[in-house]
Amino acid sequence: MTPAWAKALFAFGEAMAFSVLFGIPRNKLVPAGLSGMLSWSVYSGALWLGTGRLAAAFLGAAFGSAYAELAARRLRVPVTIFIVPTTIPLVPGYDVYSSMLAFLRGQNTEGFDTAIGAMLLALSIAAGIVAVATLFRIKPSKNRLT
Repeated sequence: MTPAWAKALFAFGEAMAFSVLFGIPRNKLVPAGLSGMLSWSVYSGALWLGTGRLAAAFLGAAFGSAYAELAARRLRVPVTIFIVPTTIPLVPGYDVYSSMLAFLRGQNTEGFDTAIGAMLLALSIAAGIVAVATLFRIKPSKNRLT
């Protein structure tokens, strides 16, 4: 079994590789890799603590998204530069592959079950990103009554 630190390091490399593929500037590659490592570490830690895959994916995406928002503000770049590498380690690629394979083998029930699970996981990742992005966009009112 691969140790947790090695998986986090792989997530860092994976996020950096996709960052290069998407043309992210060189001086932003390390922070982009850190965003992927953070999201995977939170996801993995949440699974280790016993949460379900959907909750773990939500938490991983939310923490990665918060990091992306803060890093984008600090480095003065668009937040999408860090959001994309944040989500890459969380994408349920194996689940989508398994569902397509099940369909090809004629196991339609298993294929639908796996495909629905993958879609729910992707929806959970999107919800984590949107929740944090919404919180970062809320601005306190100047005329607020207190």
